[in-house]
Amino acid sequence: VYAPDVVAEAILRCAERRVRDVTVGRSGRMLTLISMLAPRSADKYVERAMFRQQRDPERPVATGDSLYAPTRDGRTQGPYRGHVLQSSAYTQTMLSDVRRVLPYVAAGVALAAGIRRWS
Repeated sequence: VYAPDVVAEAILRCAERRVRDVTVGRSGRMLTLISMLAPRSADKYVERAMFRQQRDPERPVATGDSLYAPTRDGRTQGPYRGHVLQSSAYTQTMLSDVRRVLPYVAAGVALAAGIRRWS
């Protein structure tokens, strides 16, 4: 579970830099990859684990959410009692400028190594 600020930052950076797809968090990326490689297995996992994890049987259904309008108290986080991650190194790396330049640097290094070998 990631803090709303982490997700909001990823959305903002995608809007500013025209990133097509981004997954917040490494575990989300792993689930995406598993869904591509073994869709039925991923569906079964999501059906058995994820839906149950998103519900709290001890709490009544809350209707005062902030999906369509801000709440009066200005809260951005709900009553989740588990650990909430405040950052995602994976997401920061995927959205960083270094990641965009890295393929060009690698190609330049490979080209330089090839030229040096044939010289």
